[in-house]
Amino acid sequence: MSAPLPALFVSHGSPLHALDAGAAGEAWKSAAARLPRPRAILMSSAHWETGVPVVQLSVQLGLGPRHHFELGRALAPLAGQGVLLFGSGHMTHNLRDRSDAPPAGYVLQFQEWVDARIRNGEIDRLLDFRAQAPHAARAHPTDEHFLPLFFALGAAQAGAKPERLHAAVESSALAMDAYLFANG
Repeated sequence: MSAPLPALFVSHGSPLHALDAGAAGEAWKSAAARLPRPRAILMSSAHWETGVPVVQLSVQLGLGPRHHFELGRALAPLAGQGVLLFGSGHMTHNLRDRSDAPPAGYVLQFQEWVDARIRNGEIDRLLDFRAQAPHAARAHPTDEHFLPLFFALGAAQAGAKPERLHAAVESSALAMDAYLFANG
């Protein structure tokens, strides 16, 4: 079998990217052109639908960062079978702060804190982002858009190097970072 596929995290943006992909879409297209064609894609997304009705019962939904990281780790061997493990969420996601203003300072600070932790391999600090990252609660009032990053981090092969494919902010509060985690 060939080398394992890299893991990928993409800030997916709004549905309007389907009509006008912009700079983020160009970064996604460029990354896709570099990757071998996968046999399948397994995606962890902040948004999901099912083909049949599903009911989930839980007193407290315990699907935090560590759960998503461990899920990625458990599924990482699939990359060696030609499966692209893909996290689709957002680097920051506070829809209440969207505006036409320049990027919000807290967004830039959170974005750079996360990038430094990724580059330095500081997974434990990332997993504890709520307590350690600057402006975590404002950058992510809820976790669902940030959790796919942890899936991709867990899915990355041992020794994978992070490559920041895109880093920009849209609508003042939506960081559009994308990362590829590949060996060699």
